[in-house]
Amino acid sequence: MKDRILMLWPNKKDYWPKQIEKRRIVDIDDAFYNHGLAYGAVRKIFASHGIFLDVFLGNWKKKIDSYDVIIVQASKITAYIPDFLRKKNFKGRVIYWYWDPVSRCVSPERMNREVCELWSFDYRDCQKYNMRFNDTYYVFDSASAEKCEIKWDIVFIGRDKGRLEQLNKLKEKFEKNDLRTLFYIVPTKPYSLNARRLKKVITYEEILEIVKKSRCLVDINQSNQSGLSQRCMESLYFNKKILSDNRNICKYKLYHKKMIIPLSDMEKIKSFIMDEDEYDAWQLKYYTFENWLDRFGLKK
Repeated sequence: MKDRILMLWPNKKDYWPKQIEKRRIVDIDDAFYNHGLAYGAVRKIFASHGIFLDVFLGNWKKKIDSYDVIIVQASKITAYIPDFLRKKNFKGRVIYWYWDPVSRCVSPERMNREVCELWSFDYRDCQKYNMRFNDTYYVFDSASAEKCEIKWDIVFIGRDKGRLEQLNKLKEKFEKNDLRTLFYIVPTKPYSLNARRLKKVITYEEILEIVKKSRCLVDINQSNQSGLSQRCMESLYFNKKILSDNRNICKYKLYHKKMIIPLSDMEKIKSFIMDEDEYDAWQLKYYTFENWLDRFGLKK
Protein backbone atom coordinates (compact mmCIF):
# COMPACT_ATOMS: atom_id res chain seq x y z
CA MET A 1 0.00 0.00 0.00
CA LYS A 2 1.27 3.48 -0.87
CA ASP A 3 2.10 5.98 1.85
CA ARG A 4 -0.15 9.03 1.86
CA ILE A 5 2.35 11.89 2.06
CA LEU A 6 1.86 15.58 2.89
CA MET A 7 4.67 18.08 2.33
CA LEU A 8 4.41 21.46 4.07
CA TRP A 9 6.00 24.53 2.46
CA PRO A 10 6.35 28.21 3.42
CA ASN A 11 4.51 29.08 0.19
CA LYS A 12 3.03 26.42 -2.09
CA LYS A 13 2.99 28.91 -4.98
CA ASP A 14 6.81 28.95 -5.12
CA TYR A 15 8.62 27.23 -7.98
CA TRP A 16 9.57 23.99 -6.17
CA PRO A 17 6.23 23.03 -4.61
CA LYS A 18 4.48 23.78 -7.91
CA GLN A 19 6.86 21.45 -9.75
CA ILE A 20 6.49 18.74 -7.10
CA GLU A 21 2.70 18.99 -7.21
CA LYS A 22 2.77 18.23 -10.94
CA ARG A 23 4.22 14.80 -10.08
CA ARG A 24 1.04 13.88 -8.16
CA ILE A 25 3.04 11.79 -5.71
CA VAL A 26 2.60 13.90 -2.58
CA ASP A 27 0.11 16.52 -1.44
CA ILE A 28 1.44 20.06 -1.01
CA ASP A 29 0.11 22.68 1.38
CA ASP A 30 1.15 25.95 3.01
CA ALA A 31 2.51 25.39 6.50
CA PHE A 32 0.80 28.65 7.51
CA TYR A 33 -2.12 30.67 6.26
CA ASN A 34 -0.88 33.21 3.73
CA HIS A 35 -3.06 36.24 4.37
CA GLY A 36 -0.58 38.88 3.24
CA LEU A 37 2.53 40.57 4.60
CA ALA A 38 0.89 42.03 7.71
CA TYR A 39 -0.42 38.62 8.80
CA GLY A 40 2.99 37.05 8.22
CA ALA A 41 4.72 39.82 10.16
CA VAL A 42 2.46 39.27 13.18
CA ARG A 43 3.14 35.53 13.04
CA LYS A 44 6.90 36.12 12.98
CA ILE A 45 6.71 38.53 15.93
CA PHE A 46 4.89 35.89 17.96
CA ALA A 47 7.42 33.24 16.88
CA SER A 48 10.38 35.46 17.85
CA HIS A 49 8.98 35.49 21.41
CA GLY A 50 8.48 31.73 21.45
CA ILE A 51 4.70 32.02 21.06
CA PHE A 52 3.16 29.61 18.55
CA LEU A 53 -0.58 29.72 17.93
CA ASP A 54 -2.40 26.96 16.08
CA VAL A 55 -4.60 29.57 14.41
CA PHE A 56 -1.66 30.48 12.14
CA LEU A 57 -1.42 26.96 10.69
CA GLY A 58 -2.86 26.17 7.26
CA ASN A 59 -5.92 24.10 6.35
CA TRP A 60 -3.92 20.86 6.49
CA LYS A 61 -4.28 20.82 10.29
CA LYS A 62 -7.93 19.77 9.84
CA LYS A 63 -7.08 16.63 7.85
CA ILE A 64 -3.88 15.18 9.32
CA ASP A 65 -5.60 11.82 9.76
CA SER A 66 -5.61 11.52 5.96
CA TYR A 67 -1.82 11.01 5.90
CA ASP A 68 0.76 8.42 6.88
CA VAL A 69 3.77 10.76 6.54
CA ILE A 70 4.13 14.53 6.95
CA ILE A 71 7.34 16.23 5.76
CA VAL A 72 8.06 19.63 7.32
CA GLN A 73 10.66 22.06 5.93
CA ALA A 74 12.97 23.03 8.80
CA SER A 75 12.98 26.69 9.81
CA LYS A 76 12.75 28.76 12.97
CA ILE A 77 9.01 29.25 12.50
CA THR A 78 8.14 25.59 11.78
CA ALA A 79 9.97 24.17 14.81
CA TYR A 80 6.77 23.66 16.82
CA ILE A 81 4.81 21.84 14.08
CA PRO A 82 6.06 18.31 15.01
CA ASP A 83 4.94 18.86 18.62
CA PHE A 84 1.58 20.15 17.38
CA LEU A 85 1.10 17.00 15.28
CA ARG A 86 1.70 14.70 18.24
CA LYS A 87 -0.61 16.74 20.46
CA LYS A 88 -3.27 16.18 17.82
CA ASN A 89 -2.56 12.45 18.09
CA PHE A 90 -0.98 12.08 14.64
CA LYS A 91 0.35 8.50 14.54
CA GLY A 92 2.36 8.59 11.31
CA ARG A 93 5.95 9.56 10.54
CA VAL A 94 6.99 13.20 10.91
CA ILE A 95 10.09 13.99 8.85
CA TYR A 96 11.71 17.30 9.75
CA TRP A 97 13.82 18.10 6.69
CA TYR A 98 16.81 20.47 6.69
CA TRP A 99 17.18 21.72 3.10
CA ASP A 100 19.43 24.52 4.37
CA PRO A 101 22.46 24.45 6.65
CA VAL A 102 21.65 24.35 10.36
CA SER A 103 23.28 27.78 10.67
CA ARG A 104 20.31 29.22 8.73
CA CYS A 105 17.61 27.15 10.47
CA VAL A 106 16.48 26.11 13.91
CA SER A 107 19.12 24.20 15.87
CA PRO A 108 18.46 20.42 15.98
CA GLU A 109 19.30 20.63 19.68
CA ARG A 110 16.00 22.49 20.16
CA MET A 111 13.97 19.77 18.46
CA ASN A 112 12.25 16.94 20.32
CA ARG A 113 13.51 13.77 18.64
CA GLU A 114 10.75 11.75 20.26
CA VAL A 115 8.13 13.43 18.07
CA CYS A 116 9.96 13.62 14.72
CA GLU A 117 12.86 12.33 12.62
CA LEU A 118 15.62 14.83 11.84
CA TRP A 119 17.07 14.60 8.32
CA SER A 120 19.50 16.86 6.45
CA PHE A 121 21.10 17.25 3.02
CA ASP A 122 24.41 18.25 4.63
CA TYR A 123 26.93 15.56 5.64
CA ARG A 124 28.74 17.77 8.12
CA ASP A 125 25.56 18.89 9.87
CA CYS A 126 24.45 15.25 10.13
CA GLN A 127 27.71 14.29 11.81
CA LYS A 128 27.71 17.29 14.13
CA TYR A 129 24.08 17.04 15.24
CA ASN A 130 23.49 13.29 14.89
CA MET A 131 20.86 13.63 12.16
CA ARG A 132 20.04 11.21 9.36
CA PHE A 133 21.46 11.99 5.93
CA ASN A 134 19.53 12.13 2.68
CA ASP A 135 20.98 13.71 -0.45
CA THR A 136 19.18 16.68 -1.92
CA TYR A 137 16.88 16.39 -4.94
CA TYR A 138 15.95 18.26 -8.10
CA VAL A 139 12.58 18.45 -9.81
CA PHE A 140 13.47 18.65 -13.47
CA ASP A 141 10.98 20.10 -15.92
CA SER A 142 11.94 18.66 -19.31
CA ALA A 143 9.97 21.44 -21.01
CA SER A 144 12.61 23.91 -19.81
CA ALA A 145 15.53 21.89 -21.18
CA GLU A 146 15.64 23.13 -24.76
CA LYS A 147 19.17 23.93 -25.89
CA CYS A 148 20.17 27.57 -26.23
CA GLU A 149 23.04 29.40 -27.83
CA ILE A 150 25.89 29.75 -25.34
CA LYS A 151 26.43 33.40 -24.35
CA TRP A 152 28.71 33.03 -21.33
CA ASP A 153 31.58 30.71 -20.43
CA ILE A 154 31.24 31.23 -16.67
CA VAL A 155 28.19 32.31 -14.70
CA PHE A 156 27.58 33.12 -11.05
CA ILE A 157 24.04 33.72 -9.79
CA GLY A 158 23.38 34.42 -6.14
CA ARG A 159 23.22 36.81 -3.24
CA ASP A 160 26.11 38.92 -2.01
CA LYS A 161 26.25 37.42 1.53
CA GLY A 162 29.55 39.18 2.19
CA ARG A 163 31.23 37.63 -0.86
CA LEU A 164 31.13 40.62 -3.21
CA GLU A 165 34.86 41.38 -3.08
CA GLN A 166 35.75 37.71 -3.61
CA LEU A 167 33.32 37.44 -6.53
CA ASN A 168 34.62 40.58 -8.23
CA LYS A 169 38.19 39.27 -8.01
CA LEU A 170 37.15 35.95 -9.52
CA LYS A 171 35.33 37.69 -12.35
CA GLU A 172 38.43 39.74 -13.10
CA LYS A 173 40.64 36.61 -13.20
CA PHE A 174 38.28 34.81 -15.56
CA GLU A 175 38.09 37.75 -17.93
CA LYS A 176 41.88 38.03 -18.03
CA ASN A 177 41.79 34.47 -19.38
CA ASP A 178 39.46 35.60 -22.20
CA LEU A 179 36.43 33.92 -20.68
CA ARG A 180 32.99 35.49 -21.13
CA THR A 181 31.37 36.00 -17.73
CA LEU A 182 28.07 36.94 -16.17
CA PHE A 183 28.08 37.51 -12.42
CA TYR A 184 24.49 38.20 -11.43
CA ILE A 185 24.80 39.28 -7.80
CA VAL A 186 21.77 40.46 -5.82
CA PRO A 187 21.76 42.08 -2.36
CA THR A 188 21.73 39.86 0.71
CA LYS A 189 18.65 41.81 1.78
CA PRO A 190 16.65 44.50 -0.08
CA TYR A 191 17.75 47.17 2.39
CA SER A 192 21.48 46.28 2.33
CA LEU A 193 23.86 49.25 2.08
CA ASN A 194 25.09 48.13 -1.35
CA ALA A 195 21.65 47.19 -2.71
CA ARG A 196 21.63 49.96 -5.30
CA ARG A 197 24.93 48.76 -6.80
CA LEU A 198 23.73 45.20 -7.30
CA LYS A 199 21.15 43.45 -9.47
CA LYS A 200 17.44 43.08 -8.80
CA VAL A 201 16.06 39.75 -7.61
CA ILE A 202 14.84 37.55 -10.48
CA THR A 203 12.54 34.53 -10.61
CA TYR A 204 13.85 30.98 -10.67
CA GLU A 205 12.56 30.62 -14.23
CA GLU A 206 14.76 33.58 -15.21
CA ILE A 207 17.72 31.97 -13.44
CA LEU A 208 17.24 28.84 -15.54
CA GLU A 209 17.31 30.89 -18.74
CA ILE A 210 20.75 32.17 -17.71
CA VAL A 211 21.92 28.67 -16.76
CA LYS A 212 20.94 27.28 -20.18
CA LYS A 213 23.04 29.94 -21.95
CA SER A 214 26.19 29.18 -19.95
CA ARG A 215 29.00 26.61 -20.17
CA CYS A 216 29.95 26.55 -16.51
CA LEU A 217 28.48 27.60 -13.15
CA VAL A 218 30.36 28.99 -10.16
CA ASP A 219 29.36 27.34 -6.88
CA ILE A 220 30.40 29.24 -3.75
CA ASN A 221 28.85 27.75 -0.65
CA GLN A 222 27.52 29.59 2.36
CA SER A 223 29.74 29.45 5.41
CA ASN A 224 29.15 26.26 7.41
CA GLN A 225 27.59 24.48 4.39
CA SER A 226 28.94 21.24 2.97
CA GLY A 227 25.72 20.06 1.28
CA LEU A 228 25.09 20.41 -2.44
CA SER A 229 23.71 23.74 -3.64
CA GLN A 230 21.04 24.36 -6.28
CA ARG A 231 23.79 25.40 -8.72
CA CYS A 232 25.16 21.86 -8.44
CA MET A 233 21.77 20.38 -9.25
CA GLU A 234 21.36 22.72 -12.22
CA SER A 235 24.76 21.67 -13.52
CA LEU A 236 23.63 18.05 -13.39
CA TYR A 237 20.27 18.39 -15.14
CA PHE A 238 21.34 21.03 -17.67
CA ASN A 239 24.73 19.36 -18.21
CA LYS A 240 26.91 22.30 -17.20
CA LYS A 241 30.40 22.25 -15.72
CA ILE A 242 30.88 23.37 -12.11
CA LEU A 243 33.65 25.38 -10.43
CA SER A 244 33.13 24.76 -6.72
CA ASP A 245 34.71 25.79 -3.43
CA ASN A 246 32.90 22.95 -1.62
CA ARG A 247 35.70 20.74 -0.29
CA ASN A 248 33.20 17.99 0.46
CA ILE A 249 31.73 17.77 -3.03
CA CYS A 250 33.79 14.67 -3.90
CA LYS A 251 31.93 12.77 -1.13
CA TYR A 252 28.60 13.09 -2.93
CA LYS A 253 27.24 10.90 -5.71
CA LEU A 254 27.07 14.00 -7.91
CA TYR A 255 30.86 14.09 -8.20
CA HIS A 256 32.23 13.60 -11.72
CA LYS A 257 35.86 14.51 -12.27
CA LYS A 258 35.23 15.68 -15.84
CA MET A 259 32.32 17.92 -14.83
CA ILE A 260 33.46 19.36 -11.48
CA ILE A 261 36.71 21.13 -10.64
CA PRO A 262 37.90 22.98 -7.51
CA LEU A 263 37.60 26.74 -7.80
CA SER A 264 41.22 26.98 -6.64
CA ASP A 265 42.52 25.13 -9.72
CA MET A 266 42.69 28.27 -11.88
CA GLU A 267 45.35 27.01 -14.30
CA LYS A 268 43.12 24.24 -15.67
CA ILE A 269 39.83 26.11 -15.76
CA LYS A 270 39.81 27.26 -19.38
CA SER A 271 40.59 23.85 -20.89
CA PHE A 272 38.21 22.21 -18.40
CA ILE A 273 35.31 24.44 -19.45
CA MET A 274 35.84 23.96 -23.17
CA ASP A 275 36.09 20.15 -23.06
CA GLU A 276 32.81 18.44 -23.98
CA ASP A 277 31.52 15.87 -21.49
CA GLU A 278 28.39 14.93 -19.56
CA TYR A 279 27.15 13.38 -16.34
CA ASP A 280 26.24 9.70 -16.11
CA ALA A 281 22.61 8.65 -16.54
CA TRP A 282 22.52 7.00 -13.10
CA GLN A 283 23.41 10.34 -11.47
CA LEU A 284 20.40 12.07 -13.03
CA LYS A 285 18.16 9.26 -11.81
CA TYR A 286 19.61 9.30 -8.29
CA TYR A 287 18.77 12.97 -7.64
CA THR A 288 15.13 12.86 -8.76
CA PHE A 289 12.40 13.77 -6.29
CA GLU A 290 11.02 10.24 -6.56
CA ASN A 291 14.31 8.68 -5.46
CA TRP A 292 14.65 11.24 -2.69
CA LEU A 293 11.38 9.90 -1.27
CA ASP A 294 12.63 6.33 -1.69
CA ARG A 295 15.68 7.11 0.44
CA PHE A 296 13.35 7.92 3.34
CA GLY A 297 11.93 4.43 2.92
CA LEU A 298 8.56 5.76 1.71
CA LYS A 299 6.14 3.83 -0.48
CA LYS A 300 4.79 6.01 -3.28
